[in-house]
Amino acid sequence: MSAHTNVELARYQPIVSQTTSIVVFVFFAMPYMGNSVALYVGTVICFSPILLDRVAHRLPKHPGVAKLIPQGLAKWAYIIFSGIVAGKLLAHWVSDPTQSIRLGFLLLPLPLIAIAVLEYFVADDEDDEESSSRQTSVWMWRLTGTAVVVACVYVTVAGI
Repeated sequence: MSAHTNVELARYQPIVSQTTSIVVFVFFAMPYMGNSVALYVGTVICFSPILLDRVAHRLPKHPGVAKLIPQGLAKWAYIIFSGIVAGKLLAHWVSDPTQSIRLGFLLLPLPLIAIAVLEYFVADDEDDEESSSRQTSVWMWRLTGTAVVVACVYVTVAGI
């Protein structure tokens, strides 16, 4: 193969990889969701951050967005707690199991996707400033992190 052919193949590799990921996702989700609109809308919702990656360099970068995005353990605590709250609300409002599965497929990934989409609007230099300012109070973050881990484990194990 020539170098020109390798460059052409490298250009198409991300598209083939993303398409394969989407096809595999739909393949495994279809037995649970059926061939429904919810399956395809949920697929678009779940893969929107990956699809945004193709145009991320054109998106505007806003100062201060990095402060809105939880990092590390706080990010996962946010995802766990928002998933539990969304699941409880869904169970409270929807009694039909089939409808609950479809709505859950659409709604439960939204907190994680919201964080992923917000990360595209963070200015590159702002990310470095955030990480350096977080190093100032390491022990406070470690103690807070321990409390968050304990709370997440309790909520997950207790099934609240």
